[in-house]
Amino acid sequence: MNIPTIDRFMYLKACVQGDAKEIPEQDVSKPVNCYTTLVSIHAQLPSQVILGPALVEILDNKGQYHPCRTLLDSCSQCNSITDKFASALGLKKNRLDMQLRGVDNLKTNVKYTTSTNIKSRLADPEFHRPADVDILIGAGFYYELLGAGKIRFPGQSAVSQETDLGWIVAGRYTQPGTAPISPMQASCNLIKFQDLPILGELEPENPNKIRSREEKECESHYVKNTTRDDSNRYVVKLPFNNKKDSLGDSRNTAFQRFYTLERKFEKTPSFKSQYIECMQGYLTENHMSLISSHLVSNKGYFLPRHAVVKESSITTKTRDVFDGSAKTLTGISLNDTLIVGPTIPEDLFSILARFRTFLYAMTADIQQMYRKIRVAQDDSLFQKILWWPEPSEPIKIYSLNRITFGTACAPFLAICTLHKLADDERESYPIASAILKRDFHVDDLLTGAHKLQEALELRNDLITLLNKGSFNL
Repeated sequence: MNIPTIDRFMYLKACVQGDAKEIPEQDVSKPVNCYTTLVSIHAQLPSQVILGPALVEILDNKGQYHPCRTLLDSCSQCNSITDKFASALGLKKNRLDMQLRGVDNLKTNVKYTTSTNIKSRLADPEFHRPADVDILIGAGFYYELLGAGKIRFPGQSAVSQETDLGWIVAGRYTQPGTAPISPMQASCNLIKFQDLPILGELEPENPNKIRSREEKECESHYVKNTTRDDSNRYVVKLPFNNKKDSLGDSRNTAFQRFYTLERKFEKTPSFKSQYIECMQGYLTENHMSLISSHLVSNKGYFLPRHAVVKESSITTKTRDVFDGSAKTLTGISLNDTLIVGPTIPEDLFSILARFRTFLYAMTADIQQMYRKIRVAQDDSLFQKILWWPEPSEPIKIYSLNRITFGTACAPFLAICTLHKLADDERESYPIASAILKRDFHVDDLLTGAHKLQEALELRNDLITLLNKGSFNL
């Protein structure tokens, strides 16, 4: 059973036992206990709560897997590994200056993150025995790992729960016939959700999602063929499948759609002027190029198109909509020849929930995101359109030089390029790169910070980071 790759752990730096008290500064390089007790209470407990540990295999720096005890914690917003265990595995430490806050504003500092892989092994056969926990898996994976199976024990609130790590036992268990026992200490960890800072976020893949052969080919094609030009703009190639050679002629359909546009121009002069302004933007920004008459051939594809008018828009009221699904004479469309690519996970619920916790909120969008990414020159012939510079001039043939909305692979190429930019510039902009991969839903940003200065710095870093890839935030 495969489970998500956990690519970032927060180091637990401090441990407080007994009554709640201020956490002293400690040397992060020293081994510490694997749990943090922030509040201690005393109560008459004739039963005990089993936390549901499991055993997994974890990868060390030499590529070997080792057993470790893990705990699923739905109340943790980060994944944690003890400093002692991470050192024993020889994992690489990356500097991180972050502060965690708990009950009564108690603080602990996180100085490092690390990356590794884990895989399922079996449930913990000694779940009932107290023992150290090596890693803690937080809410980012908790609900993904839960399975549908559940077995209840008669007379108990504890259950046996199916997970991708195996079956675990969790909940309150009372030994039958046991009388109340003497007072014992129970531990309770409390952290206010809104007090948590921006944490290094995980980007898990859905463990139940199996990539198809075409999706794997599409990802590989993107990695092998994506480059940056002299201006640092990304250049991508269209991911074609084996139907490319069956693509027929779509010139007649493109002409029919264009004549429909011209008739609409005659009826609505205001629409005509808005549409001409829209197309002029493509020319002045070099988003489309004239194809010389001696270079025009039957190779490629003519994109039929129509216009959409959105009066409520405060930026561009008239937009061109390209139809990559229009059939050619062979019955094959451009989109039929393109690999769509896998859906890149974007947890909109998490983005919105996290956004509501920030004291200082930040929203933005990437201006014309698709049109900031170049398409390789050979592939632009599959994005040919018809246009005249002036209504009195003959119709000419142009090629679109940028990712085009209406082609099947456009969303995959665009989001992949944003993620590649984040990866390429991670060393210079570590926090902004994490936000770029975490808090964007397509081209819309929803993020924030808990301090004004942090929000201003994040804003500036995001603008600079995106400019590195020729994007405008």
